[in-house]
Amino acid sequence: MPTIQHMVLVQMKPEVTAEKITELFEALAQLKQLIPGITYFSGGPYSSPEGLNQGYTHGFLMTFESVEARNTYLWHPDSCSG
Repeated sequence: MPTIQHMVLVQMKPEVTAEKITELFEALAQLKQLIPGITYFSGGPYSSPEGLNQGYTHGFLMTFESVEARNTYLWHPDSCSG
């Protein structure tokens, strides 16, 4: 069964502190231990010199073992969208 990748791009408000952003990404990384089926997480600030980010400041990528695992994440109460 093919894996599913879920990419999210975000635009942090200027008033969001670096500490809050770090906390957010640490919490997202912890979801791998809380929600079955997450096989990979990576995220952080936009860093390309191309300047093609269109205002997005950060992003993250999660890989799931299946569509069902991704759907579980999407509606899980501990996820950002649940």
